[in-house]
Order: sequence, then C-alpha cells, then structure tokens
Amino acid sequence: MAQALRFFGPAEAGESTARAILPAGAKQFLHNRLLEGVGASILAIIIVIVVSLASYTPTDPSLNNATGGTVANLLGSVGAIVADLFMQSLGLASYLTLAGFVVWGVRLLTKRPVLKPGWRALALVLAGVAGSISLHGVPTLPDWPLATGMGGVTGALVFERSVGILDRAGVGQGSVILVLSMAIVAMALWIYGVGLSRAEWRASGTLLGLGANALGTGVKKGRAA
Repeated sequence: MAQALRFFGPAEAGESTARAILPAGAKQFLHNRLLEGVGASILAIIIVIVVSLASYTPTDPSLNNATGGTVANLLGSVGAIVADLFMQSLGLASYLTLAGFVVWGVRLLTKRPVLKPGWRALALVLAGVAGSISLHGVPTLPDWPLATGMGGVTGALVFERSVGILDRAGVGQGSVILVLSMAIVAMALWIYGVGLSRAEWRASGTLLGLGANALGTGVKKGRAA
C-alpha cells in the first residue's frame, strides 16, 4: 500500500528515485480527473432517472404491472421500471434525494470532494424516506396517478402506522405533527447529505437573493410596460 501511494510522489530518503515513476503533480491531476469523471457520471445517471420519472405512466409494463401494452416512457421498458420503482417507493420525495446527488455531481465536477460520502449518501436516502412520510399527509394533487398518495408506499405505510400510534397515545393532531416533523427531519438530513460548507451555503443564498431580485425587477418592468 505504501509503495502504491509513493507511485505518484517523490521517493523517500534512502530510496531509489526510479520508484517515483510519475511526477508529484500527476497524482493531483489524476485525482481531479477522477472527481470530474465521477461527477459527470452522477449527473448523467440523475438525468436519465429524471427523464424516466417525468414520463412516468402507471399503466406501463413494470415489475408490479405485468401488461403487454405499449410502453409510453421516453426511455422504454427500462425507464418504465426505474420510474415505477421510484414513484411506488418514495413518490415525489424521490426528487429530494435526486436533487441532493445533483449537488454532489456539481461539486465533483468543480473538483470539490464530498466528505464522508457513505454517511451523506445514507442521509440523502433517509431524507427521501422522511419526505415521503411528510408528503403522504398533505392533500394529493388532483391528477396524481397513484392510490398510495404522493409519498409512495413507504410514506403510506409509515405515516398510517405512526398516526395510529400517536392516536393510541392520546396525542392530538398526530397527522399534522407528523407532517411537520418529518418535513423538518427531511430537510435536516438533506442539508447534511449535500455536504455544502457554511461558505458555500452563504454563496448559494447570495445567488438566490440576486436571482430573486432580478426576477422581481423583470416582473415590475413587465407590468409597467
């Protein structure tokens, strides 16, 4: 292992300089290209998943819908299966998890590593789960295609059982409490999961503020015209 690490750097004292096959800067160069490659791969995968979700049709053939009909999903049978898995499991909360990994992809493309990726990936997945529970307790959109609600099967199962436990415990407004608390948990997990530093959050807030001001100015000018 030590020799593998020294492969990219200068030889240590007493060692032959021939062991440093590549210059010291090569390790950083390869590291940067690796980050960019992983970031681009993550973004490409997210784009594929989002396209499949955007063209989701409940009647498409999938793992739990064995039909011989025509596939309407833009990505064909594979897209229909992927979309069905996400929508059936987490519903709209799938987008929360996917958005977190988009941030990962952008960070890696700009050569900023994600620290503790295992824990942060788990946090993004759990953020989607918490979001699905919260979404199940809000009014369903008029054209929502699934009977399980906007939080998918996961949200429906956990929400209904949790509300039942709260009711038996004598807690009033259990559904409201659960919706709000799970929304807070989802956002807290998502904030940890994306891995932004305080400086990056401040910069993001500044950009959002500038964007909001520009949008407001445009709207005012449009009304004035």
